[in-house]
Amino acid sequence: MKDSLFLVIIFAVASGAAFGGSPRASQPAAQSEESDLYGLFLDKWTGGGAQVIHIARVAEAPPAEATTEYAACLKGYKLAKLTSPMGPLPLSGTSFARRANVRLVDPKKWQPRDPGPAIASGKPTSKAVSDGFAAGLLTLSRVIFDEEHKVAIFTYGFVCGGLCGGGGGVMFDKTATGWKQREMPCGGWVS
Repeated sequence: MKDSLFLVIIFAVASGAAFGGSPRASQPAAQSEESDLYGLFLDKWTGGGAQVIHIARVAEAPPAEATTEYAACLKGYKLAKLTSPMGPLPLSGTSFARRANVRLVDPKKWQPRDPGPAIASGKPTSKAVSDGFAAGLLTLSRVIFDEEHKVAIFTYGFVCGGLCGGGGGVMFDKTATGWKQREMPCGGWVS
């Protein structure tokens, strides 16, 4: 059942893109909304800049440890009950992935440009860190909504080397004018 649903979603996304359909028309509504949230996050995270960002080509289910952080951040809200395990979301057919500065990559083939060895070999720290960030990899989890569909949350991680990266949970509130990212993150990590 889960595999069939996944294939249907993949076919819908692929056929819309292959036949020139708009991102909105080719995406199921939930995936389109997830794509919109990723776009809002990316705009804020990059400061609206146009720098190229490497993003894992699939958004996976949130990691198990995220549910504990989510519960603490979502006091007073009930997460929507998932009727089946959340499958991966291929980002290739989304409006988010069509942005000029987004490069979808296979995380298994991605190679960091760790600033540490570059600094050790004499490269100026600012240049080594800048190069590391430019080659870094952003991963996103699937979005989870509360039961009333007024709050959305997902995790992100950015890695640019062994001691170069960070991540956490991102929360959004639905307003009369659309989704708005909360200023306070939900948990977090720094490497």
